[in-house]
Amino acid sequence: MIIASSFSNKTVAVMGLARSGKAAVASLVLGGAKVLAWDDDPKRREEISGDGVEIRDLHNINCKDLDALVLSPGIPHSFPKPHPVAAKAKTSGVPIIGDIDIFAQNSKNTPIIGVTGTNGKSTTASLIGHLLSHSNISNEVAGNIGRPVLEISPDPGSDFIVLELSSYQLELSPSLGCSIAVLLNITPDHLDRHGGMEGYVRAKRRIFDELICDSKIIIGIDDEITRSIYQQLKYETDFSVIPISGYTIPKEGVGVKSGNLRSKLPGIPKCEINLKGLKTLIGGHNYQNAAAAVAIALSLEAEQPEIEFALQCFKGLPHRQELVRELFGVNFINDSKATNFDAAERALSSFKSIYWIAGGLSKDNRITGSFFKNLENVEHAFFIGSSENEFFDFFKNSTPCTKCSKLEVAVEKAVSAAFSEKKESPVVLLSPAAASFDQFESYEERGDQFKSIVGSLNLEKFSNRETTT
Repeated sequence: MIIASSFSNKTVAVMGLARSGKAAVASLVLGGAKVLAWDDDPKRREEISGDGVEIRDLHNINCKDLDALVLSPGIPHSFPKPHPVAAKAKTSGVPIIGDIDIFAQNSKNTPIIGVTGTNGKSTTASLIGHLLSHSNISNEVAGNIGRPVLEISPDPGSDFIVLELSSYQLELSPSLGCSIAVLLNITPDHLDRHGGMEGYVRAKRRIFDELICDSKIIIGIDDEITRSIYQQLKYETDFSVIPISGYTIPKEGVGVKSGNLRSKLPGIPKCEINLKGLKTLIGGHNYQNAAAAVAIALSLEAEQPEIEFALQCFKGLPHRQELVRELFGVNFINDSKATNFDAAERALSSFKSIYWIAGGLSKDNRITGSFFKNLENVEHAFFIGSSENEFFDFFKNSTPCTKCSKLEVAVEKAVSAAFSEKKESPVVLLSPAAASFDQFESYEERGDQFKSIVGSLNLEKFSNRETTT
């Protein structure tokens, strides 16, 4: 546990007591702070107890008594409407920070590799940690990936801390200074929380704030927005700016073309690795993720043989184009983490003969025209959740569609179609392009249910299908 000594003898309120909030409370108490904790969910309040922490309804507190408000990233502080506690803190001039900022203030001696982007940041952060570990560079991976950064043990220290950083977290981390800052991509997402696209881009760019001496910037050039940011940074900053791509080999960068990763980093021996056949890194977007991780590993003097071996044994992450099962030639892919259209688009471009399961709680109405170029890979779409009518109406003239309402119905119908139509290398793909909260607690629960359904499929029902390899 990180000891938040920078808050010794200060009064700090913690709003939101999920996992990162709990870790913040514990860290602050260890550091000698007086902690006032609250969550609007009474069950979470009941889980917090101990010396140095007081359960206090922050809606009724005098914020002038506070030195800081630690806010859960999921609680709005600006758009679409600030939470009442956040609004009171702003009016009183109380700094609003997150757990990442507590870590940044109390771990000055540990270099941070920060990873952000609309899509792919969890995979990339995990892959960076994996490559560094196989190159004998000690590290710990935390942040938005699911492990609260304040749970990291400060002793013995690691060579690097790899942090996955959401736009919400970046807005609450004014003290964060990365040694290596990675921006993968930016496409519209969470626009209601940032007041529009301009605010969302501004939040993502905060990863470049407070860069320390000799920092490196790794930035994707495969989308229009980050490509533009790269062009600006290349001429406006003294930091080393390394472009990465999943579709081309950038000058003085790292990229992938036709499945072959190549590096052209100045002053570093060239590296060439064949990524074809890696089942956990399929598609141009995953190639870009690999390019980012390899760029960092090479910059830290990792050797190609170790990098190549690490890529081959990378297991991937749950719910991110996760291969669940192969049954008589049909692959079942769990991509439940794809909660927006851009993420689903990436999955649709990665496979052929797709029986696509999509839908849920619609996050926005931006179904882009580029979806249509990937629909040629879709044999049939099966829609679920509160957005099934919206999805059906949009796609019905472009591809065969079926409204299924429930996930188990969609899986049954998709499996039946995949086995009966006998296409080459068929894929039953859960890539919802929507949030999960209409029917599930989280995208993890949705993905786990998909895996459970697939795992219990009756083999005898499909035994008349010839096995393919």
